[in-house]
Amino acid sequence: DAESARDLYLQSLDENPDNYEMWLRVVDIDWKMKDYQSAVKHVERALEMFPNQAELYLFQGSAHYLLGEYQQALDLLETGKIYALDDKLITQFSAQLGDVYHQLGQYQESDQAYTEVLTRDPENLHVLNNYSYYLALRKEKLDKAREMAAKLVKLAPDQPNYLDTYGWVLYTSGKYNEARKL
Repeated sequence: DAESARDLYLQSLDENPDNYEMWLRVVDIDWKMKDYQSAVKHVERALEMFPNQAELYLFQGSAHYLLGEYQQALDLLETGKIYALDDKLITQFSAQLGDVYHQLGQYQESDQAYTEVLTRDPENLHVLNNYSYYLALRKEKLDKAREMAAKLVKLAPDQPNYLDTYGWVLYTSGKYNEARKL
């Protein structure tokens, strides 16, 4: 099982802690098991060996985010983004930062992070969903929120949570009849 495999990898890492790929396997197992506390602990150990690996900061920051530890998540994600070199990884950092900033009530920073993602990846489903939903919650930029939510549903019409977001945006915008049709 996954836990046994993780234990074996960790035993091996006790002897060879400089095996980056093995650290990634351990953290991947933590994620698959949704064991975010262990992910935090394991990434901390991996970062001791590999302090300039952006991917580790992304895992660590995301784990803290899922644990509701938003300030720790923010600190790690901002640091890790400095090490990110390719567009895909930078986009992942920015998307996660948008979520964290929102949770911290830093809406301008959240909007900037989401805008950065959509500039790089205009069809990023995660950001189209979260950005449009959060704008509707704040009752701000509702035209933009409707545009993003409509695009989201067009890109992934069979996803119930995206339909829910679009319905919420329409409802918040006062478009009750359109929302009811969803």
